Amino acid sequence: MSVNSNSSLENDTSFSPKRIRSKHRYRILLELSIGDLTVSELAIKTGLRIPHASAEIRRMRSEQIISSDLPAGSRGAQIRLTEKGWSILISDELSKAQSVNEFPDNNEKYCILSRDESYILIGLLAKPKEQMIPIPNRILDMKTETRSSIRNQGVDWNWAVFLEKYPRWFDLDKLEIISESPKQINPEKIGALIGPGGKNIKKIIEDTQCEVNVDDDGIVTVAGKDSKMCAEAIKVVEAITFEPEVGMEFEGKVTRLMAFGAFVEFAPGREGLVHISELEWRRVEKVEDVCSPGDSMKIKLIKIDDQGRLDFSRKALLEKPEGWKPPPKRDNRNNNRNRGRNPNRGKRY
Repeated sequence: MSVNSNSSLENDTSFSPKRIRSKHRYRILLELSIGDLTVSELAIKTGLRIPHASAEIRRMRSEQIISSDLPAGSRGAQIRLTEKGWSILISDELSKAQSVNEFPDNNEKYCILSRDESYILIGLLAKPKEQMIPIPNRILDMKTETRSSIRNQGVDWNWAVFLEKYPRWFDLDKLEIISESPKQINPEKIGALIGPGGKNIKKIIEDTQCEVNVDDDGIVTVAGKDSKMCAEAIKVVEAITFEPEVGMEFEGKVTRLMAFGAFVEFAPGREGLVHISELEWRRVEKVEDVCSPGDSMKIKLIKIDDQGRLDFSRKALLEKPEGWKPPPKRDNRNNNRNRGRNPNRGKRY
């Protein structure tokens, strides 16, 4: 179920959890969240008799939960949810999500929040990779069950089709809708995301006007009123925490020059070395002959050493000159990225 993109609900992210008590009303709201329908179409899809569906629709219309493109009682009128209707449905989902003691601990698992025949509400951390997902034929009673059901062990399983194109994501601590599903990063990257004294994460919040949080397990949540800014915040988070692989190309920025090469920032707060021999196909005598701090530079990752340091190449993305021959080897005394460090530092005698 997705919020209508034309609704002002996009800018109202805070809701009070309240469950829908009427099964008939819940089914009608769910069907209308997918698209506009006539009374007869709603009756067929929800399994209700037309008199029962009509009676519930009249009550919902009087409460301004639904509206239609034609006057009440007109044949073929298309019924749709109002903003109040959307709020009621979202508050119901939030209430059911709050009732769960413990959500899945990774993106591959999910839990069933409620089930009414074919209407199934699922709680998960990420959209399923496959449209077909296994569903148990009954919800386990955790008071009497001693173990979880796995595949065909414990209960019978059936296949369900995940039809939702735009699932809703909630921050259950703040009772808010968030624009994207939570992102899980390598816990070792939490420090890089936060930055010294919270510098990095504070900058993301300041630049995008979004709320960004990360827990000890690496679950990152982003919330904000502007979906574009939320997407930008997620983009920065991914840039800081992703795992680079050899062969990847980047548009970097030169941060500092050394005699043996240039250091280039390829993602916020992350940099690597472009050795002087990787700047041009020709022999380069001085790094400053090719670049200066602040220059943009297209680079390709060519090596990750055993200490996790990254070596990039600029010339790998340049066309090799016709008749090119390898330049003579340069003096190795200038070929040391650790030059200037005290070799005795940290040693004990």
